[in-house]
Amino acid sequence: MSNLTPASPLRAWLADPAAGQVLRGLLASEGQSELALVPALGLPLEQLVRTSGGKFPPELVDALVTAAGTGQVPEGLPTAPPARTAPAVEPGPGVEIGTPEPWTERVTAGRFGGRTVVVTGAASGIGRAVAARITREGAASSRSTWPPTDSMH
Repeated sequence: MSNLTPASPLRAWLADPAAGQVLRGLLASEGQSELALVPALGLPLEQLVRTSGGKFPPELVDALVTAAGTGQVPEGLPTAPPARTAPAVEPGPGVEIGTPEPWTERVTAGRFGGRTVVVTGAASGIGRAVAARITREGAASSRSTWPPTDSMH
């Protein structure tokens, strides 16, 4: 029926009649809807598995591949119909998905305690910010830039 693979994007999995039911059922069992996946619709399913922290086990991918391939939902898996308001495409430019939380730096004292961290490009920009942050978190940092400058400490 379908030739979806773990490398197929989430939007393709949600569009599949059988696999989409299973994905929506899994989301519903966690109190979510497919709207929670809108920011990630272009990502491959396998990336969702890797970043899920174990909440999306690899065995479930096998069940989804079976569902997509046969058009049948394997027994014992939760299912849910498509959400009526779920967009089939990623949001366009300027569409705000939610109100972002204001960012606050949280320094974890001792996080790098007893470790030496080499930071390249630490003379400016992101490298400098990283070096300063890991130093605040207890690291003995070694800063490097090329070409060497007199401003390096």
